[in-house]
Amino acid sequence: MDQKKLDQQSQHWETNFSSKPEMFGLEPSIPAVKATKFFKEKNIKNIIELGVGLGRDTVYFAQNSIRVQAIDYSKTAIKNITNKAEKLNLTEFIK
Repeated sequence: MDQKKLDQQSQHWETNFSSKPEMFGLEPSIPAVKATKFFKEKNIKNIIELGVGLGRDTVYFAQNSIRVQAIDYSKTAIKNITNKAEKLNLTEFIK
């Protein structure tokens, strides 16, 4: 991978997450709602979420007792989701 492109991608999200902290809204995405239903049907209790962004889906998974390993390029995104996990008492479910 081209490190310069990765760095540009990271900076893009840092800027957006810092200036628009709820740019995608607060409700979980439709795919997250559908995935949660599937996870429950298949008894899946642990997932890795790539590109957690502002964490709206991460929080939804955790609130449905699914443990999430949250990964993102953006340090701001990780800080935000860590803060949300603490505020919502979901640190047991979000790492």
